[in-house]
Amino acid sequence: MNYMILNKNNIVKYLNSIEEVKNYFNADDLYIDEIGDGNLNYVFLVKSIRNPEKALILKQAVPYLRCIGEEYPLSRERMTYEIRALTQFSKVTSKYIPKLYDLNEEMSCVIMQFLDTHM
Repeated sequence: MNYMILNKNNIVKYLNSIEEVKNYFNADDLYIDEIGDGNLNYVFLVKSIRNPEKALILKQAVPYLRCIGEEYPLSRERMTYEIRALTQFSKVTSKYIPKLYDLNEEMSCVIMQFLDTHM
């Protein structure tokens, strides 16, 4: 899939293109909320409407500084490094990181376990 910036209008189609995520939600209707409050990335909480404890986090890097906008370009390569680090962490110490459902360098996107009860 070619890179596109995800939003509430296109994210369900993207999620349905990923077999592991599609199987996780089992064709449930989804609630999408953009919860990121940072400067760099978009972060979405994706929940099953019927079964709200089924939830994942989708994090996507965009090619600009989010808090300023497109007039301040920023490389998406930062997510490539995060994806590669998470891949290595999962090999070495997977029980200490969120479960990873999809890592996509082309989309600059990570889909992972929602740690709602993590302390």
